[in-house]
Amino acid sequence: MQDPMDRREHRPGESERPASPRKVATFALAVMIGVALLGGFAIALAQKDPAPDDTQTLAFADQPSAGQIEECNQYAGEVVRAGGSYGGGPVSDTDQSLVGLSDENRHSDAARAAYRDCMLGIQHDS
Repeated sequence: MQDPMDRREHRPGESERPASPRKVATFALAVMIGVALLGGFAIALAQKDPAPDDTQTLAFADQPSAGQIEECNQYAGEVVRAGGSYGGGPVSDTDQSLVGLSDENRHSDAARAAYRDCMLGIQHDS
């Protein structure tokens, strides 16, 4: 009920009293906590999946063709026949670039390194 002495005009939808400072502070704190939680969640998701190694991902976006496998097996065989010395470093059996490596080349570290480099588009003069 309005005070008859109050000459202010009352508009519909207007609060009759100002918002409590405690309510405003509580609401602001809740908003800040929500933003902090969302930011932390976004950072955790971004760090969960590290970027893959670009050289391996780009080189093996598609399966190598039969012609590329044959060419790289020949290149690895030539490296072995030329003396077996190759500066490509050791190659793990689980290396994805060894897809299609022939049985003759599988037993030589130099051939495996040469095959891997060939599949990645790197060829050294032996």
